[in-house]
Amino acid sequence: MSNFRDTIVAFHCAGLSNYDIFKKLKDIKVTYKLVYNTVKRYKETGKTSDRPKRADQCL
Repeated sequence: MSNFRDTIVAFHCAGLSNYDIFKKLKDIKVTYKLVYNTVKRYKETGKTSDRPKRADQCL
């Protein structure tokens, strides 16, 4: 999964739109939702890793 995310961020930094990234990666079964959420997470946190879970959700 991380390889997909790194590729998506690389395309995003190169100036491609979410839809253009989706079209390029559609052949390897990447969904538009994965592209959208990865770019959103990267803009918010600057990382492609999963967000930490809240402790009270684990109880």
